[in-house]
Amino acid sequence: MKFGMLYELQIPKPWHPKSEYNVFWEALEQIVLAEEMGFEYAWLVEHHFLTEFAHSCAPEVFLGALSQRTSRMRLGHGVVLLPVNHPVRVAEYVATLDVLSNGRVELGTGRSGTPYQLSPFGLDINDTRGMWDEALSIIPRMWTEEVFSHDGKYYHIPPREVIPKPVQVPHPPLWVACTQTETFRLAGERGLGALCFTIGNPGELENRVKVYREAVSNATPVGKFVNNQAAAFTIAYCDENNAKGREIGAEAGMWYFANSRMRHSNDWEGVDPNSVPEDYQYHLRRTQVETNRRPDASPDELLDNGSFCAGDPDACIRTIERYEALGIDQLLPIFQAGRIPHEKALREVHHSVLPGEGAQSARVGGPSGGRRPSIAGRSGLALRLGLAPQHLVVARGDRHLVGELNLLVGAAGLEDSEADLQGAHAPLAVVVDGGAEGDGVVDLLKLGGAHGGLAGYGDLALAVAVVDVETEVGVADVSAVTGGDDEAQVAGEPG
Repeated sequence: MKFGMLYELQIPKPWHPKSEYNVFWEALEQIVLAEEMGFEYAWLVEHHFLTEFAHSCAPEVFLGALSQRTSRMRLGHGVVLLPVNHPVRVAEYVATLDVLSNGRVELGTGRSGTPYQLSPFGLDINDTRGMWDEALSIIPRMWTEEVFSHDGKYYHIPPREVIPKPVQVPHPPLWVACTQTETFRLAGERGLGALCFTIGNPGELENRVKVYREAVSNATPVGKFVNNQAAAFTIAYCDENNAKGREIGAEAGMWYFANSRMRHSNDWEGVDPNSVPEDYQYHLRRTQVETNRRPDASPDELLDNGSFCAGDPDACIRTIERYEALGIDQLLPIFQAGRIPHEKALREVHHSVLPGEGAQSARVGGPSGGRRPSIAGRSGLALRLGLAPQHLVVARGDRHLVGELNLLVGAAGLEDSEADLQGAHAPLAVVVDGGAEGDGVVDLLKLGGAHGGLAGYGDLALAVAVVDVETEVGVADVSAVTGGDDEAQVAGEPG
């Protein structure tokens, strides 16, 4: 079984001025670290108007940024709402992302389960199944035909060269979001991967996965090949202490359900149930179930039956193996869930426990193969140094150190002032990549105040380590950097 991650960019209230800003950058940091830890997929949802629950409204932009910070991880649209997005635009920006990521894109598709997200775009839920079906049937043709044209019920496209073309040949893998059994069957018949985007007892998936496998065995693919894969997601939190892991995971999961319950109560507001088409009746009934769910329900049953993957490593592995036994090909934990703070999500990713061959468990910790960590992926290095990642700057070669320090200050939500920097967010640290010889380190650190260097931060004291980040061997011992009116000074000698 493969392992990915699913992000909705959840931002529980109350907020501060940088709450939304921080979550986007923290998610990038978590995913970059996850690639170093061995995770193979990152999926971003597309939702609209779901305050707190999902601020991922433009996943194509986020995935574009991620494509330049990762090199191996598959980048998944989980999912593009096809009725909201014109199929030509989807073909264009997905192909562009495939080019920029060197062929790592997965295209998940869907239509949204309620009118709440659709009606502001002028869409009628009676049309969305047909729009999804028609768009999905023509997007692969845009990628594989030199000149494309189409005259359908919803889309009329005269002969055009749709460019660019994706790197992957014949095209990226195709998926669809599945909740009801009928959609699992539809996914199989069309040769699509099934993204099970609903939380529940793994046992409830068994019949749906069976329906999918039966249908996909006789698929007539909408694309050029059959993508026979089933993926599922769950709220996840793993801790060395089982009780603590269950407590934190349950809190995140129950926040997820509470927010869903509040959201579901508005999803069909003002809609006559008798006017809801048959293919949306499942979602209407599901809304009614969610609305009536007891808010004080005990999370223990949800933990014990595997609805949440939480607890100590052994407990999490048992839950993972339940999904694997059902034939799930890819598990997508949500680490950035509810009120789980960034530091805990990072530590969870860094100390992930993934089942290995023959059901033997293997703890993943630290970059593999001696790979050089990227600046964006400084989290692993921070954790190994015992620092909070948001308090660490990695300066690379002749990169302007003050620029990295300003990034640090912004990410930590601090003002550009000595008082704030010396406040609760201290200590701060700078790790300078000096290479094997430490060349240029002193020049890099001696940034004059006239040039906007460290002196611009007054008498702030910083802990500094100079290392060759490829080998993590220290090449200089710099005990402190202090700013003055005229210049920043370095205490310590190269070693």
